[in-house]
Amino acid sequence: MPTRIGALRERVTIETFSSTEDTLGGRSSTGWTALATVWARVMPQAPFVGREGFEANALTAIQTYLITMRYRTDITLTPRHRLTWDGKTLQIHVVGNVWARDRFTVVQAAETL
Repeated sequence: MPTRIGALRERVTIETFSSTEDTLGGRSSTGWTALATVWARVMPQAPFVGREGFEANALTAIQTYLITMRYRTDITLTPRHRLTWDGKTLQIHVVGNVWARDRFTVVQAAETL
């Protein structure tokens, strides 16, 4: 767990899915929108260790990451958001406020390979 800002060396983009209402009152998907790009520390959980699972009746590999970033008051991260980093799309699973001190946010996220 970094306690120094200098440990946050990677650029991570926080994205949210946006949709609009069509003329008939239904929802129309528009895609993912970037909310912010932040400095973060990205670490694979247990180097080179992932897990496998079934998705759409196909075996998939999943790599999990632990991402640490500065706490933000303007964005409340939830699993409805996602992160992009180094060309990878990471689905958020768990979000935590380190020691409940509003200094760092830790995110557990996964990339489906």
